[in-house]
Amino acid sequence: MDVMMRYVMMFVMLVAIGTGGWGHTARAQDLNTDMVERFIESLPGIIALGQNLQESGQAAGFQDALRPTPESGFTPYSRGAAWLENNSPENFNAMMDLVKTNGFSDVQSWARTGDQVMAAFMATEIETMSPESRRMAEQVSPEMLAQMPHGVREQIEGMRVVLEAVKQVPQAHIDIVRPLVPLLKEKIGN
Repeated sequence: MDVMMRYVMMFVMLVAIGTGGWGHTARAQDLNTDMVERFIESLPGIIALGQNLQESGQAAGFQDALRPTPESGFTPYSRGAAWLENNSPENFNAMMDLVKTNGFSDVQSWARTGDQVMAAFMATEIETMSPESRRMAEQVSPEMLAQMPHGVREQIEGMRVVLEAVKQVPQAHIDIVRPLVPLLKEKIGN
């Protein structure tokens, strides 16, 4: 599995243990270093919330809500927060407290920041992705996709959604996130 796909799966799993928000694509907002650092600092608490989901048996439903699809786009933190709000109010309330402790006004602003950070992070990682893997994901026709086994089809669709999202990331966001990638990887234990 190449680097890009590993990170897609890692973040789907990370988010599947506890992050979120609303929307099809990450709404444009000004991103700055302080916001990115505060988001990254929130991740250990978010991972702990994810453990609560696993212990309560809610992780599978949460993971399903986070998978990038052509219809939902690549907004894992926004979709995860929306799922928590509707399906796990106690974890959503804990998340609200956590994001406020990290300087965000509400879960939505935290989630939008997370979606943008993740897209910019993925842009930095795609630079190291093999050209063959990228071409494969971009060139699979709908007919070919329909003939693939369900799990493989979902992975390729998710990869294509991420690649499309990455194409739309402002260079300024990438420039802000790039020097913070080591800190981001450290906080998620990678």
